[in-house]
Amino acid sequence: MIEILAVAFAAGPYGRHGGARAALTALLTADWRPPGAQMRLIEVPLSWWRAPEMVLGACGGVDGVLIFADRHSSEAGLAYRYARNSADPGLEDIDGYRWPGAQLAPGEREVFELALSGRGGARVLELAGLAWADTADSEDFIANRCAFEIARRAGAPPVGLFALPRPLEHDRAAGARFNRAQLIEGIKAAIGYATAACDLVLAARGA
Repeated sequence: MIEILAVAFAAGPYGRHGGARAALTALLTADWRPPGAQMRLIEVPLSWWRAPEMVLGACGGVDGVLIFADRHSSEAGLAYRYARNSADPGLEDIDGYRWPGAQLAPGEREVFELALSGRGGARVLELAGLAWADTADSEDFIANRCAFEIARRAGAPPVGLFALPRPLEHDRAAGARFNRAQLIEGIKAAIGYATAACDLVLAARGA
């Protein structure tokens, strides 16, 4: 049975949660499980250092990792194709820390393809009824660092990175397009896609 690790982020520096944590928590409370798989959820702080350390520490024994970030925008969500060796040095985390440069690991590989999101993940989300889009580039934020740190390690599980729009329940006055129930359906679709992709990776490895 495939085991998926889902990652959501705790409240940011301004104390606001996005839709990802609430949607994933609702799925677990309802005892939902993806067909042919098990899912466990960890919540990590919006911290340049602590978040990737916690995600890497939880990767043991899992077949795939899905990172669900929160967009500040209420528009369509994103299914990222790549994790990049880049950071936003102007982004202050929950600890008051700013990354000291534009690269996460100077001198190392610049880009890693994300097997569990990208164009395939975007198509699945569209079929779930959401106007989601894939994007060639990841953003220079903390969730990208989490994906990058997994992808750069030999033998690590495949990883995907999605960014969810702010739901209607959080953003009624700002043009939000999706409610929490729709985000939950999108997450289910993403996890189903990741489960199938993990099956292919395991088959290729001869597991």
